[in-house]
Amino acid sequence: MTDPVVVESVLTGGYNLRDQSGFLRVQGNNPLPIELRKPIVTSLRHVLGNFQPPSPLTLFPDDNLSIKLRTWGALLLRRYFRDLLAKNRSAALDKMVDNFVRTSIIRDATRGRRVPTGFYHQIWRRASLDLSQYQPQSSCQDLVDIVLTSEVDPQDRGELYLRLVLSCVGFTSTALEWVILQMGRDNHPPSDARNVFLECQRRYPTAWRLLRELDGEQLFEGIRCEDQQAVVLSTHSVHNSSQHWNGPDRFDPARWDSVEPPASIYLPFGRGSGSCPGAGFATTTVISIAEALYESFTVRRIVTKGRPLVLTFAAPPRGTIQLRRRS
Repeated sequence: MTDPVVVESVLTGGYNLRDQSGFLRVQGNNPLPIELRKPIVTSLRHVLGNFQPPSPLTLFPDDNLSIKLRTWGALLLRRYFRDLLAKNRSAALDKMVDNFVRTSIIRDATRGRRVPTGFYHQIWRRASLDLSQYQPQSSCQDLVDIVLTSEVDPQDRGELYLRLVLSCVGFTSTALEWVILQMGRDNHPPSDARNVFLECQRRYPTAWRLLRELDGEQLFEGIRCEDQQAVVLSTHSVHNSSQHWNGPDRFDPARWDSVEPPASIYLPFGRGSGSCPGAGFATTTVISIAEALYESFTVRRIVTKGRPLVLTFAAPPRGTIQLRRRS
Protein backbone atom coordinates (compact mmCIF):
# COMPACT_ATOMS: atom_id res chain seq x y z
CA MET A 1 0.00 0.00 0.00
CA THR A 2 1.60 3.28 -1.14
CA ASP A 3 -1.17 5.84 -0.61
CA PRO A 4 0.21 7.89 2.32
CA VAL A 5 -3.25 8.73 3.65
CA VAL A 6 -4.29 5.08 3.68
CA VAL A 7 -1.02 3.97 5.29
CA GLU A 8 -1.45 6.54 8.04
CA SER A 9 -5.06 5.43 8.54
CA VAL A 10 -4.03 1.79 8.85
CA LEU A 11 -1.36 2.56 11.43
CA THR A 12 -3.50 4.92 13.50
CA GLY A 13 -6.39 2.54 14.06
CA GLY A 14 -8.49 2.84 10.93
CA TYR A 15 -8.54 -0.95 10.49
CA ASN A 16 -8.45 -4.01 12.72
CA LEU A 17 -4.92 -5.41 12.69
CA ARG A 18 -3.33 -8.35 14.43
CA ASP A 19 -0.86 -7.48 17.17
CA GLN A 20 2.46 -8.54 15.69
CA SER A 21 6.14 -7.72 15.38
CA GLY A 22 8.09 -7.00 12.25
CA PHE A 23 11.23 -8.80 13.40
CA LEU A 24 10.34 -11.14 16.29
CA ARG A 25 9.40 -13.96 13.92
CA VAL A 26 10.27 -17.63 13.49
CA GLN A 27 9.64 -20.46 11.03
CA GLY A 28 10.25 -18.22 8.07
CA ASN A 29 7.84 -15.36 8.62
CA ASN A 30 5.49 -16.19 11.50
CA PRO A 31 5.34 -13.44 14.13
CA LEU A 32 5.65 -14.56 17.73
CA PRO A 33 2.49 -14.18 19.81
CA ILE A 34 2.45 -11.22 22.16
CA GLU A 35 2.77 -13.37 25.30
CA LEU A 36 6.17 -14.57 24.01
CA ARG A 37 7.22 -11.17 22.67
CA LYS A 38 6.70 -9.12 25.81
CA PRO A 39 9.43 -10.75 27.95
CA ILE A 40 11.81 -10.77 24.98
CA VAL A 41 11.28 -7.03 24.45
CA THR A 42 11.78 -6.38 28.17
CA SER A 43 15.04 -8.36 28.17
CA LEU A 44 16.22 -6.66 24.99
CA ARG A 45 15.68 -3.20 26.45
CA HIS A 46 17.56 -4.28 29.58
CA VAL A 47 20.52 -5.57 27.57
CA LEU A 48 20.65 -2.53 25.29
CA GLY A 49 20.41 -0.18 28.26
CA ASN A 50 23.35 -1.85 30.00
CA PHE A 51 25.55 -2.38 26.96
CA GLN A 52 28.90 -0.58 27.20
CA PRO A 53 30.15 -0.07 23.64
CA PRO A 54 33.78 0.66 22.83
CA SER A 55 34.73 4.26 22.19
CA PRO A 56 33.87 5.13 18.58
CA LEU A 57 37.38 6.57 18.26
CA THR A 58 38.86 3.06 18.55
CA LEU A 59 37.02 2.08 15.37
CA PHE A 60 39.22 4.25 13.14
CA PRO A 61 42.91 3.58 13.95
CA ASP A 62 44.33 4.53 10.53
CA ASP A 63 45.00 8.00 9.14
CA ASN A 64 43.32 7.16 5.85
CA LEU A 65 39.94 5.49 5.68
CA SER A 66 38.15 4.01 2.68
CA ILE A 67 34.46 3.28 3.23
CA LYS A 68 32.90 0.82 0.81
CA LEU A 69 29.17 1.40 0.89
CA ARG A 70 26.92 -1.65 1.37
CA THR A 71 29.78 -3.42 3.21
CA TRP A 72 31.63 -1.14 5.64
CA GLY A 73 28.76 -0.41 8.00
CA ALA A 74 27.85 -4.04 8.69
CA LEU A 75 31.47 -5.07 9.30
CA LEU A 76 32.01 -2.07 11.57
CA LEU A 77 28.93 -2.73 13.69
CA ARG A 78 29.74 -6.43 13.86
CA ARG A 79 32.87 -5.39 15.76
CA TYR A 80 31.18 -2.57 17.67
CA PHE A 81 28.39 -4.87 18.88
CA ARG A 82 30.57 -7.93 19.52
CA ASP A 83 29.79 -8.15 23.24
CA LEU A 84 26.15 -7.33 22.62
CA LEU A 85 25.71 -10.16 20.12
CA ALA A 86 27.65 -12.78 22.07
CA LYS A 87 29.72 -11.89 25.14
CA ASN A 88 32.55 -14.29 25.95
CA ARG A 89 31.02 -17.14 23.97
CA SER A 90 32.75 -19.77 21.86
CA ALA A 91 34.87 -19.12 18.79
CA ALA A 92 32.47 -21.35 16.85
CA LEU A 93 29.51 -19.08 17.64
CA ASP A 94 31.53 -16.00 16.71
CA LYS A 95 32.48 -17.61 13.40
CA MET A 96 28.86 -18.47 12.65
CA VAL A 97 27.77 -14.87 13.35
CA ASP A 98 30.56 -13.60 11.08
CA ASN A 99 29.31 -15.91 8.32
CA PHE A 100 25.73 -14.70 8.81
CA VAL A 101 26.77 -11.04 8.64
CA ARG A 102 28.77 -11.50 5.45
CA THR A 103 26.34 -13.83 3.68
CA SER A 104 22.87 -12.77 4.83
CA ILE A 105 23.26 -9.11 5.79
CA ILE A 106 25.89 -7.94 3.29
CA ARG A 107 25.58 -10.25 0.30
CA ASP A 108 21.83 -10.95 0.36
CA ALA A 109 19.97 -8.17 2.17
CA THR A 110 22.26 -5.24 1.28
CA ARG A 111 23.86 -6.06 -2.07
CA GLY A 112 21.01 -8.11 -3.53
CA ARG A 113 23.08 -11.16 -4.39
CA ARG A 114 20.54 -13.75 -3.41
CA VAL A 115 21.65 -16.80 -1.46
CA PRO A 116 19.80 -20.15 -1.57
CA THR A 117 16.90 -20.58 0.84
CA GLY A 118 18.66 -23.68 2.11
CA PHE A 119 21.40 -21.48 3.58
CA TYR A 120 18.95 -19.98 6.04
CA HIS A 121 17.45 -23.30 7.12
CA GLN A 122 20.93 -24.69 7.62
CA ILE A 123 22.33 -21.76 9.59
CA TRP A 124 19.17 -21.50 11.73
CA ARG A 125 19.55 -25.17 12.68
CA ARG A 126 23.25 -24.70 13.33
CA ALA A 127 22.57 -21.69 15.54
CA SER A 128 19.95 -23.62 17.55
CA LEU A 129 22.46 -26.40 18.15
CA ASP A 130 25.20 -23.95 19.17
CA LEU A 131 22.88 -22.10 21.55
CA SER A 132 21.84 -25.36 23.22
CA GLN A 133 25.37 -25.61 24.67
CA TYR A 134 24.85 -22.58 26.89
CA GLN A 135 22.99 -21.80 30.07
CA PRO A 136 21.65 -18.27 30.57
CA GLN A 137 23.70 -16.06 32.85
CA SER A 138 22.27 -14.72 36.10
CA SER A 139 21.13 -11.55 34.34
CA CYS A 140 20.76 -11.04 30.60
CA GLN A 141 24.01 -9.68 29.16
CA ASP A 142 23.75 -10.37 25.44
CA LEU A 143 21.43 -11.58 22.70
CA VAL A 144 22.27 -15.18 23.56
CA ASP A 145 20.84 -14.73 27.06
CA ILE A 146 17.72 -13.09 25.67
CA VAL A 147 17.00 -16.08 23.45
CA LEU A 148 17.88 -18.69 26.09
CA THR A 149 15.54 -17.15 28.66
CA SER A 150 12.66 -16.89 26.21
CA GLU A 151 9.79 -19.38 25.96
CA VAL A 152 10.47 -19.91 22.26
CA ASP A 153 10.76 -23.53 21.15
CA PRO A 154 14.46 -24.55 21.34
CA GLN A 155 14.44 -25.56 17.68
CA ASP A 156 13.42 -22.00 16.73
CA ARG A 157 15.90 -20.19 18.96
CA GLY A 158 18.64 -20.12 16.35
CA GLU A 159 16.40 -18.33 13.88
CA LEU A 160 15.21 -15.87 16.53
CA TYR A 161 18.82 -15.16 17.55
CA LEU A 162 19.95 -14.45 13.99
CA ARG A 163 16.91 -12.25 13.34
CA LEU A 164 18.00 -10.18 16.35
CA VAL A 165 21.50 -10.00 14.85
CA LEU A 166 19.95 -8.88 11.56
CA SER A 167 18.05 -6.11 13.33
CA CYS A 168 21.01 -4.87 15.38
CA VAL A 169 23.66 -5.05 12.67
CA GLY A 170 21.76 -4.88 9.38
CA PHE A 171 19.24 -2.11 9.85
CA THR A 172 21.54 0.02 12.02
CA SER A 173 24.51 -0.26 9.65
CA THR A 174 22.41 0.75 6.65
CA ALA A 175 21.16 3.81 8.53
CA LEU A 176 24.76 4.63 9.50
CA GLU A 177 26.02 4.46 5.91
CA TRP A 178 23.30 6.85 4.74
CA VAL A 179 24.30 9.37 7.42
CA ILE A 180 28.02 9.08 6.64
CA LEU A 181 27.31 9.53 2.92
CA GLN A 182 25.02 12.55 3.28
CA MET A 183 27.23 14.31 5.83
CA GLY A 184 30.21 13.86 3.52
CA ARG A 185 28.36 14.94 0.37
CA ASP A 186 27.04 18.15 1.89
CA ASN A 187 30.01 18.89 4.16
CA HIS A 188 27.98 18.85 7.36
CA PRO A 189 29.81 19.48 10.65
CA PRO A 190 29.70 16.72 13.30
CA SER A 191 27.09 18.67 15.25
CA ASP A 192 24.61 18.10 12.39
CA ALA A 193 24.64 14.32 12.84
CA ARG A 194 21.27 14.21 14.63
CA ASN A 195 19.46 16.25 12.00
CA VAL A 196 21.10 14.33 9.15
CA PHE A 197 20.06 11.04 10.74
CA LEU A 198 16.45 12.17 11.10
CA GLU A 199 16.35 13.44 7.53
CA CYS A 200 17.98 10.29 6.13
CA GLN A 201 15.32 8.20 7.84
CA ARG A 202 12.64 10.45 6.42
CA ARG A 203 13.96 10.55 2.87
CA TYR A 204 15.42 7.03 2.73
CA PRO A 205 13.83 5.01 5.57
CA THR A 206 15.90 1.89 6.15
CA ALA A 207 12.75 -0.06 7.03
CA TRP A 208 10.95 1.13 3.90
CA ARG A 209 7.90 -1.10 4.43
CA LEU A 210 5.83 -2.48 7.29
CA LEU A 211 4.02 -5.81 7.11
CA ARG A 212 0.70 -6.13 8.91
CA GLU A 213 -2.12 -8.69 8.94
CA LEU A 214 -5.83 -7.91 9.07
CA ASP A 215 -7.66 -9.21 12.12
CA GLY A 216 -10.92 -10.60 10.81
CA GLU A 217 -12.66 -10.29 7.46
CA GLN A 218 -13.21 -6.63 6.58
CA LEU A 219 -13.43 -4.07 3.81
CA PHE A 220 -10.02 -2.64 3.01
CA GLU A 221 -10.21 0.35 0.68
CA GLY A 222 -13.41 -1.03 -0.81
CA ILE A 223 -12.03 -4.54 -1.26
CA ARG A 224 -13.35 -7.45 0.79
CA CYS A 225 -10.32 -9.01 2.47
CA GLU A 226 -10.09 -12.26 4.40
CA ASP A 227 -8.88 -12.75 7.94
CA GLN A 228 -5.07 -12.69 8.23
CA GLN A 229 -4.71 -11.02 4.81
CA ALA A 230 -1.22 -9.54 4.65
CA VAL A 231 -0.92 -5.81 3.96
CA VAL A 232 2.40 -4.23 2.99
CA LEU A 233 2.59 -0.56 3.98
CA SER A 234 5.13 1.78 2.40
CA THR A 235 6.71 4.04 5.00
CA HIS A 236 8.73 5.56 2.16
CA SER A 237 5.51 6.87 0.59
CA VAL A 238 4.40 8.49 3.83
CA HIS A 239 7.82 10.03 4.42
CA ASN A 240 7.98 11.48 0.91
CA SER A 241 4.40 12.68 0.54
CA SER A 242 3.64 16.32 -0.26
CA GLN A 243 0.45 15.88 1.76
CA HIS A 244 2.53 15.55 4.91
CA TRP A 245 5.84 17.30 4.23
CA ASN A 246 7.03 20.61 2.85
CA GLY A 247 9.37 19.93 -0.06
CA PRO A 248 9.49 16.16 0.49
CA ASP A 249 11.93 15.56 -2.38
CA ARG A 250 14.42 18.00 -0.89
CA PHE A 251 17.03 16.59 1.48
CA ASP A 252 16.88 19.21 4.21
CA PRO A 253 18.28 18.35 7.67
CA ALA A 254 17.47 21.90 8.81
CA ARG A 255 13.78 20.96 8.92
CA TRP A 256 14.60 19.24 12.22
CA ASP A 257 16.24 22.26 13.89
CA SER A 258 13.31 23.07 16.13
CA VAL A 259 10.86 20.19 15.82
CA GLU A 260 10.62 16.58 16.91
CA PRO A 261 9.50 13.88 14.46
CA PRO A 262 5.68 13.75 14.25
CA ALA A 263 4.75 10.24 15.40
CA SER A 264 1.81 9.74 13.03
CA ILE A 265 3.77 10.36 9.82
CA TYR A 266 7.40 9.62 10.81
CA LEU A 267 7.72 5.85 10.95
CA PRO A 268 11.34 4.68 10.55
CA PHE A 269 10.98 2.24 13.44
CA GLY A 270 7.36 1.25 12.88
CA ARG A 271 4.48 2.15 15.12
CA GLY A 272 2.60 0.72 18.08
CA SER A 273 3.37 -2.46 20.00
CA GLY A 274 5.14 -3.95 16.98
CA SER A 275 7.61 -1.09 16.63
CA CYS A 276 11.34 -1.59 17.11
CA PRO A 277 12.20 -1.70 20.85
CA GLY A 278 15.77 -0.66 20.06
CA ALA A 279 14.86 2.58 18.26
CA GLY A 280 16.52 4.89 20.76
CA PHE A 281 19.60 2.68 21.01
CA ALA A 282 20.03 2.52 17.23
CA THR A 283 19.59 6.28 16.92
CA THR A 284 22.21 7.00 19.58
CA THR A 285 24.63 4.50 18.02
CA VAL A 286 24.44 6.00 14.53
CA ILE A 287 24.72 9.59 15.73
CA SER A 288 27.67 8.94 18.07
CA ILE A 289 29.67 7.05 15.42
CA ALA A 290 28.96 9.68 12.74
CA GLU A 291 29.98 12.49 15.09
CA ALA A 292 33.21 10.71 16.05
CA LEU A 293 34.08 9.98 12.43
CA TYR A 294 33.70 13.53 11.16
CA GLU A 295 35.35 15.05 14.22
CA SER A 296 38.47 13.06 13.30
CA PHE A 297 38.32 12.87 9.50
CA THR A 298 37.69 15.05 6.48
CA VAL A 299 36.44 13.91 3.08
CA ARG A 300 38.94 13.42 0.28
CA ARG A 301 36.64 11.96 -2.34
CA ILE A 302 33.18 10.43 -2.73
CA VAL A 303 32.27 8.25 -5.71
CA THR A 304 28.85 6.61 -6.01
CA LYS A 305 27.37 4.53 -8.82
CA GLY A 306 23.78 3.77 -9.66
CA ARG A 307 20.76 4.16 -7.43
CA PRO A 308 19.81 3.08 -3.92
CA LEU A 309 18.95 -0.61 -3.69
CA VAL A 310 15.63 -1.52 -2.06
CA LEU A 311 15.45 -5.09 -0.77
CA THR A 312 15.36 -6.01 2.91
CA PHE A 313 16.73 -2.52 3.57
CA ALA A 314 16.71 0.67 1.53
CA ALA A 315 20.49 0.70 1.04
CA PRO A 316 22.56 3.57 -0.36
CA PRO A 317 24.05 3.37 -3.86
CA ARG A 318 27.27 1.50 -4.47
CA GLY A 319 30.35 3.59 -3.97
CA THR A 320 33.33 4.59 -1.88
CA ILE A 321 33.98 7.40 0.58
CA GLN A 322 37.66 8.24 1.06
CA LEU A 323 38.62 10.11 4.23
CA ARG A 324 41.84 11.38 5.80
CA ARG A 325 42.53 12.21 9.41
CA ARG A 326 42.41 15.87 10.34
CA SER A 327 45.79 17.35 11.18
